[in-house]
Amino acid sequence: MNLAATISIYAYGTSEGVKKAWETRRPITFSDWYVNENTGDTRQDVKNDYGETVGRIMHDDWKRKNKENEESEKRLGIHQPDFDDTTIRDIWVHPEYRKHGVGEQLYRNTIQYAKEHGYKYVLSDTSVSKDAQDVWEKLSKSGDYKIDKYAEGGKPRYRVTL
Repeated sequence: MNLAATISIYAYGTSEGVKKAWETRRPITFSDWYVNENTGDTRQDVKNDYGETVGRIMHDDWKRKNKENEESEKRLGIHQPDFDDTTIRDIWVHPEYRKHGVGEQLYRNTIQYAKEHGYKYVLSDTSVSKDAQDVWEKLSKSGDYKIDKYAEGGKPRYRVTL
């Protein structure tokens, strides 16, 4: 690879590349769900066409984890309750991709995942940013979901009933 090609590739690997991709409406893709076997967290990434991660959402997937552990729990005489809710632990969208529906789609994908896997509720984490609150409010006003807002520890939280 020559030096000019290397510089060109490097330039697109920076936030300038992210900005340029967005300005030209370059495609983004939402990954399949990835399960972290150690923590039980499930996540979905958003990548631009340069392969850069420009967004991510992560939530607890306790039903899946509970099913995997069921046999060993029976052998040990441990009973784990059937979890009815999943909590969104983290959402992140690159600043250049915010206010364009990426975060909203990540939330919608998580809600759909929760429905498909038998959860009754999707909960927000206790550290909901102002941008995330705006997305929750938008989803609530859309009428697509029943979303309750409440406070915990003085901070807003949201619960989607599926």
